[in-house]
Amino acid sequence: MMGSEAEDLTLEMEESGDENELQENLSSDCFFSPGRRRFVPFLDIRFVDGDSIGLRYTHIDALLFTGGKAITIISPLYRVKLEGRNLKTLYQRLLTESVVWISELPEEHDKLAASAVVINSIKLVSSDEGSE
Repeated sequence: MMGSEAEDLTLEMEESGDENELQENLSSDCFFSPGRRRFVPFLDIRFVDGDSIGLRYTHIDALLFTGGKAITIISPLYRVKLEGRNLKTLYQRLLTESVVWISELPEEHDKLAASAVVINSIKLVSSDEGSE
């Protein structure tokens, strides 16, 4: 985590009073910051291999929520499919543009509580290729 990013999250933690929730989120490296504390122009999508893509919120055309186990982000250039568990909270935060970053946590490394929000897979395809 970069220095200024850590400082921003520390500031958010101090402002929100949700220190335990944020600490749990940061320790798993697969969640989002709580609440909408500042203007968030991009959603930073981080892949397990270290690659990432920033998707501008103003370029998101639609969000498709499928049974709590998948979210598809549809934009003019990309479709991003997030698969995991307990994704309703993530979906609600995406609707309010309050998610700063998300990261995948492969199932073999998932040791979090059954109630935790977990993204096990992120698939990025060009919108030219269509949906899966």
